[in-house]
Amino acid sequence: MHHMAYVKGVLDGDGCIEREPKHRPRIVLGVKSRIFATKFKYALKCLGLSPYINETSRIKIFDGYLCDDYRIYVRTRCEEKTISLIQKIPLKSREEKISYITGFYDSEGNFHIKKYPKRTCYSISIYNSDLEKLQRAKNLLEEIGIPMKLRNYGYSCAVPHIRTEKKVLIKKFLQIIDLPHTRSLTGRQREWRIHTEEYLQLLKVKKI
Repeated sequence: MHHMAYVKGVLDGDGCIEREPKHRPRIVLGVKSRIFATKFKYALKCLGLSPYINETSRIKIFDGYLCDDYRIYVRTRCEEKTISLIQKIPLKSREEKISYITGFYDSEGNFHIKKYPKRTCYSISIYNSDLEKLQRAKNLLEEIGIPMKLRNYGYSCAVPHIRTEKKVLIKKFLQIIDLPHTRSLTGRQREWRIHTEEYLQLLKVKKI
């Protein structure tokens, strides 16, 4: 059931369900990370579905500059019964909770590194405008021993999120959650590249 929990986590984030007249519903995920797309495709295959991947690239204007809007899409048709099972999975076991958080983090999370002359600060955040989804993720994280704060106020909080800056909790998060990719933020720079082992080396801990 952990693959279904992972899919639910992704659908609560970047994934979506498309419905068209006279067609079965379609699960869709559009991202920049091939690692993320491949993992989501594998989870869907484990549910007995037949997902496929295609890539798109188009030029668009962003902040007055031309840029390449590259996306990798994962798509698959499924029955309404399958959608219902995914949406209603109870998330009772520890494995299901971890898989859900992994999917939600893959969609909405980032690992922030900010360097100062004499120290380096780290934080893990998961963003979503739906407070109910954030509260669910916060509760699940607390149940597996990683409490985070829910932030939904202040000038700097444009998007609600759950967050921790405690190194001991960041280490535990990286030891428990399976991270095939993440967004590393340094100032305005976004990179889809650092993997779990590199994070653990960065924080000088060993993988459990």
